[in-house]
Amino acid sequence: MKLARIVLSAAAFCTTLAGALPASAAVLTSVGGSSANLVTDLSTGSNLSFDFDLVNFTPVILNFAVEAADLSAPLLSFNTLVRNLSGLGFAQIDVGLTNITFAQPGTITPTFGTRTAFMNTPTTAFAAFNPAEPAELYFGNPLGLAGQRDWTLDLSGLAVGDSFAIRTAVPEPATYALLAAGLLMVGLSRRRR
Repeated sequence: MKLARIVLSAAAFCTTLAGALPASAAVLTSVGGSSANLVTDLSTGSNLSFDFDLVNFTPVILNFAVEAADLSAPLLSFNTLVRNLSGLGFAQIDVGLTNITFAQPGTITPTFGTRTAFMNTPTTAFAAFNPAEPAELYFGNPLGLAGQRDWTLDLSGLAVGDSFAIRTAVPEPATYALLAAGLLMVGLSRRRR
């Protein structure tokens, strides 16, 4: 009899504790990209938070599933700390969304470089740096610093079981060299005419 009461009391305590915990953010179902790049999920409550340790510039794709708890307050906070372990600088960062939109833009802050360009649409965010960022950058406010703010994701229109994706890309320096060479060729051909 005492054992049954203890078990029932423990079950009631666990149920109460589970109800007191904040709802989890959308469930991360898979991570795409190079296996050399390390992605650490630090998400809690309605905050999607990640650390990316990039050894190469392969895009990182985070795939999520929506749960019922996410739809009670259809806004999620998103931030990530992107560490540069490549030995080359980040000249820019591009973040794209699939099946979800940004409700509110946040900040993009390099550690040593200077942000020279910034643009965002409902499904994309872009920032360029000069000089290229050699160490790390903050997309949102992963460290809780004054003057920085997280990006807000809008789950409106999604249902339980739907999926969405966040794609983060840091274009390779060779891409810029190829683009610059192409622009130079176009400029020379126009000048010749």
